Amino acid sequence: MSDATTAAWIVDASRLGRLGLKGPAAADWLRSVRIPVPERANSWAPLVHSDDASAWPLVARLGTTEFFIETEPDSPLRDDLARALGDGQDHVYPVLREDHACVLGGRGVEDVIAQVCSVNLPSLPLQLNPVVLTLMTGVAVVIVAQAHGDGRRYRIWCDPSFGHYLWNTLRAIVVESGGDELGIEQLRMAERGQQ
Repeated sequence: MSDATTAAWIVDASRLGRLGLKGPAAADWLRSVRIPVPERANSWAPLVHSDDASAWPLVARLGTTEFFIETEPDSPLRDDLARALGDGQDHVYPVLREDHACVLGGRGVEDVIAQVCSVNLPSLPLQLNPVVLTLMTGVAVVIVAQAHGDGRRYRIWCDPSFGHYLWNTLRAIVVESGGDELGIEQLRMAERGQQ
């Protein structure tokens, strides 16, 4: 990877497909359409069977009965699931997900995180696939911690009305730390080169 990707880096991931659902029967409905269901609250699983701990498409369990799915931007899966869910099923309800999404990573990512989040994210055990709901620069966020190369990356989602503020704040800190903004395809090509 380039110097920019070994220092702290930030990627805008807002164009990935997202779908939310909740309700007492949400886990059963997901299983019925062959979507993996994380067993624990506040954890995630790869959306497709994979041993890749840094999988992009994922399903996150927010609490016990709410789920958040993110797919590749060109995958028909999000639309297929949305059609199958419709306006809801028995005890399963769609949740609008228009989140702003970004990803932080690189050698200096922990320094960036320490400046904007009071949760000790580097201490989270990655083997448990943690999902954290917290504040980052005063904005409510959902964070997924994933292995990435020999370090970590943090996938972050927030309400779109705060997305511009959060993006600009994080990007400024990344740039001040000697890092840079990357395109998602640039990051993926670099990741494929590592494998």
